[in-house]
Amino acid sequence: MERNKEKALAKATRSRRKTSENWWRRFTEAVELADPITKDPKANGRTMALFVQFLAGAVARGQGTSNTLMGYASDVAQGLAAESSVGFEVNWDEARAVLKGRDRTRFEAGEMRPTPPKPGITVHMLRFWFTTPSALTGLSIDEITLKAMMGVAFFGLLRRSEYCQPTPRTAFNPNVQLSTESWKIWDPVGREGTMTTALLRTAGEGWSLVMAPPASKADQFRKKWGCCPILFPFGDGPVNAASRVRAYELQLAERGLRSEGPQPFFVDLSGKWITAERFDKDVKEALRRYAVAHELENPDEGRYGLHSFRIGGCNALRATGASTDLIMRLGRWSSEGSVPGYERGVQQRMSSTIRAAEEVSREDGECVSRGALRGVLK
Repeated sequence: MERNKEKALAKATRSRRKTSENWWRRFTEAVELADPITKDPKANGRTMALFVQFLAGAVARGQGTSNTLMGYASDVAQGLAAESSVGFEVNWDEARAVLKGRDRTRFEAGEMRPTPPKPGITVHMLRFWFTTPSALTGLSIDEITLKAMMGVAFFGLLRRSEYCQPTPRTAFNPNVQLSTESWKIWDPVGREGTMTTALLRTAGEGWSLVMAPPASKADQFRKKWGCCPILFPFGDGPVNAASRVRAYELQLAERGLRSEGPQPFFVDLSGKWITAERFDKDVKEALRRYAVAHELENPDEGRYGLHSFRIGGCNALRATGASTDLIMRLGRWSSEGSVPGYERGVQQRMSSTIRAAEEVSREDGECVSRGALRGVLK
C-alpha cells in the first residue's frame, strides 16, 4: 500500500512538472526569448513577472485557475533556480494578486460563477442531534461514533481530511491525520498523561482531553505559531465534546478495536477507517431530520458539507467574544485575512430556513449564549 502511494505521488509530481515546463516553453516561444535566464537576479525577476502576465492571460481565457497557474509559475522558478544555480527576485505576493485579478475580471464579466459559501453547523443543531433519541439512529455510522466525530470536528475546527479518510485509497498518515496518539489527558492539577481507558473511566469535573491538531495544510501556520493544542473539558453539558469522545473510546475498548501504535482515530464498529464520503452522507441525513423536526418547509441540507463544522466552530468562537488571534490559533490560520471568510456572522452564513429554527430556539431559551462555549476557551 505504501509503495503504491509513493508511485502515485511520483507520477503526479512528474505530470505537474511536465505541465509547468510546457507553459514555460509556450511563454519563451511567444516572447521569442532565446536565453530568458541570465546571471542577474533582477533581470530574472522581470522575466518571471512577464511569465506571470502570460499565465494571467491564460486565466482570463479560462485555461486554468489562478491558484493552479500560480503553482506552475512557482514550479518553473524553483526548477530553473535548481538547474542553473541563479537567483530570482520575484514578488510572489504581487504575482498572486495579478492572477487573482484576472480571476476577478472573469467573474465580473460573467464567465465565472461564485461558489456560494457553505453555511455553518450551529450549537443548536449539535444539541438536537446529541439529545434527541431518534436524531442519529439507523445511519451507516453508529450513533456514539457520529456524536464524537461531530463534536471533535466542530470544537476542534478540523478539516475533513484531518479526521476522515479523504478517499477509499488514501493511506493513513499519523503526521497529517488525527490518530490515537494525537490525544493526551489532563487531570485537575494539570498533570498530562496518555489517554487510556482507565483514565477515561475516572475523568470528571476539572479533567480535559487535549488534542494536538494534525499538520494537514497547516505548515504555514506552524512556521508562525507552532502547534497549538486544543482543549476539550469534561462536563455535563448536552454538547460536551470530551464526554462524547469518552463514550466512543470506551465503546471501542469494549469491542477490542484498539491496539498499540498510531491508528486512525475515527473507525466504525468493524475497525474500518471512516471515509469522508460516508460521514458526509450521514451528516446530510441528520440535517434533513433536523429540518423535519423543526418543521422547516425548504430544507437545504445539500448546501452543507463537512467543512460546515469548521465554519460553525469558528462562528461559535466569535460568539463567545474570542479574539481574532485566538481563533487563528485554534483554527490554524496563518493570516488574519482567512478568518473573516469564516466568521461573517452566524445569521449571514445560514439559510433562511435554518435562521427560522434559530428563532424558535431563542423562544425556547435554548439558543447559544455568549458563555455557552466558554469551556472550549479554557
